[in-house]
Amino acid sequence: MNTLSLSLITAVQPVILETSAGQEEFELREMSAAKRDGYLTQLSGRFKRNEEGKMIEVTNMIGLQATLLSMCFYRKSDGSAVPKEEIQKWPTTAVTTLFDAAQKINKLAGEEEKGDQPKND
Repeated sequence: MNTLSLSLITAVQPVILETSAGQEEFELREMSAAKRDGYLTQLSGRFKRNEEGKMIEVTNMIGLQATLLSMCFYRKSDGSAVPKEEIQKWPTTAVTTLFDAAQKINKLAGEEEKGDQPKND
């Protein structure tokens, strides 16, 4: 059996946002397992389930992306988390791009390894 080698160092992705006042530096940080579980628990309340308990539809999209970002997006200048209310005011392109990166750094995106994808014959 191969040895599994992992890092306990939190992943950090530097981000620069262009604002009306100039550029501001931020960090997109990997969440702890406990914080990620809290996010997933909070997220589960946004879904309607069928009789078998399977999620069948999203019932509330308001702040969906900003909720995740507010838990893992920080100002580099003072280390403060960016509040959801502030993120909700940003342009869609910026929020969606950051949301995609946040999903990836926190292993929330359903990414499959290239070798694991089904083949079309």
